[in-house]
Amino acid sequence: MKSVLTRSFSTQSKPRFLIAGSQGQLGIPLVNRLIKEFGNDSIVAADMKGETKALDCKQYTLNVTDFDTYKSIVEKEKITYIVHYAAILSSAGEKNPDLARKVNFDGFFHALDLAREYKCQIFAPSSIAAFGGDNF
Repeated sequence: MKSVLTRSFSTQSKPRFLIAGSQGQLGIPLVNRLIKEFGNDSIVAADMKGETKALDCKQYTLNVTDFDTYKSIVEKEKITYIVHYAAILSSAGEKNPDLARKVNFDGFFHALDLAREYKCQIFAPSSIAAFGGDNF
């Protein structure tokens, strides 16, 4: 039985995913799941930390505040789906609010601009901290 992910892409050409923030708590399991579903040639991982042996796909060092580098990866790799996980979390953001603004806002808007320019689908989830909840 095919997964929901595989079924949703069955009528399209093979997707090319870029996961920005690929070495975070959500990034590593997502990259590994996408590799399992689509093969490592469909996945591009990007993170400030550079390459890691934990991910078996093409990898780039990416600071999402650097629009030109972000753009060059999307263009070079012919990305069709951007997953923008890159963020400065609350405790680090409180210590360095200027950096948090640059990464969390400017980086996000770079992803939106690139998705529009290259006609990519984009997934940029928020954290529970942004909208609250019973366990917050």
